[in-house]
Amino acid sequence: SARPRDLLDEHTLVAWTTDHGDMNGDHNLWRKGYPYEGASHVYMMMKLPGQREGVVSKAIVEIRDVAPTMYDLVGALADVQAKDPLLYGVSLMPILRWETYSTSGTIECTTTEYIGMCW
Repeated sequence: SARPRDLLDEHTLVAWTTDHGDMNGDHNLWRKGYPYEGASHVYMMMKLPGQREGVVSKAIVEIRDVAPTMYDLVGALADVQAKDPLLYGVSLMPILRWETYSTSGTIECTTTEYIGMCW
């Protein structure tokens, strides 16, 4: 019989990320909100159910890609997109399944009048 850990491994998507980067003193700046990699770069790790080998990708992805990826994993992405046209992001499943090494290759930038910088 299968052990509980094996069952979790075979049926669980693991996703880990953060909401933003931080300058931590780079360029003599602190906090987020600056147009440098330190403020915009965040780490993201995902593991598909049953996945044994790691995939390392330098693809440009966004946090908003997490929800479409999860919907795609359970086969509901097309239905959700049809009902919610404001669901932004793309599924990362092709990257996680080693079918491709990138998404669109671009990232959107939002500018605020408050600080006048991209984040």
